[in-house]
Amino acid sequence: MAPAPAGRNSVVPQTHLTPPPPSVLPEPAQPRPTNGAATAALVCGVIALVGGIVPGLNLVSGLVAIPAVVCGFVGLGKARRLGVGRRAAIGGILTGVLGLVLTVVVICTVFLGVDKAVKSLSTDTGSKVAGTAAATPGGQTAVLGTDAVKLGNGLEIAPAAPVAYTPGEYEGIGTGAHNYQVKVVFTNKGGKNVDLGLATATAVSDGGATRSIIDSGRGIGDFAGGTLAPGQSTTMTFGFSSETAPSYVNLDVAPGILSKAHFTYTF
Repeated sequence: MAPAPAGRNSVVPQTHLTPPPPSVLPEPAQPRPTNGAATAALVCGVIALVGGIVPGLNLVSGLVAIPAVVCGFVGLGKARRLGVGRRAAIGGILTGVLGLVLTVVVICTVFLGVDKAVKSLSTDTGSKVAGTAAATPGGQTAVLGTDAVKLGNGLEIAPAAPVAYTPGEYEGIGTGAHNYQVKVVFTNKGGKNVDLGLATATAVSDGGATRSIIDSGRGIGDFAGGTLAPGQSTTMTFGFSSETAPSYVNLDVAPGILSKAHFTYTF
């Protein structure tokens, strides 16, 4: 028997749909813990270690080594709690200590080198080789007219005793009430040439203002020396004046910039 056709009042069966389960969002990932103190220690330590070998720059890098060590120990404490940064903290401590030690070593080396260089360029005052003048603190004092002084390069300087002289009427620069001349003999007893182009002499006395005399007419004060070969000698004359008659005079004869022979004389 055929089914009856559906009419207006026929009932249509309902289809029940099961709703989907609620969506579950994944929890956000937790940020990885960081150890900033350990990182800062390593960075400062590397700077201190690299800069420690550069003179001048190590003065700054040496200061950086201190926070490297401090931050390293702080970073170690954090590494125990966070579990990260231990290697960086230890690296910062080691590089900081090494950088500090290296800085001290380089600075000491530089200062010792500079000190040695300065001493090598210091004034050569020579040593007394003749006469009986007594030694004084700070060096040996030679007597004019009695002693000679030999410098490190082998140049021997032997001045004569001061002799009073009268300048010409129109000649003499630096002349005064009392005028003296001193003949100085230079003898090269070394193995190399000696340049006397910068030879000078300076006098100090208790006769008031003591001035150097240049008296070209009498060949006094013209220290225009040239090169002195080994075994050669030359004589130059130096003059000085004072306001009153001196009881003593100290004379420094300098054949060059870095050499000087000291003499004294009692009238």
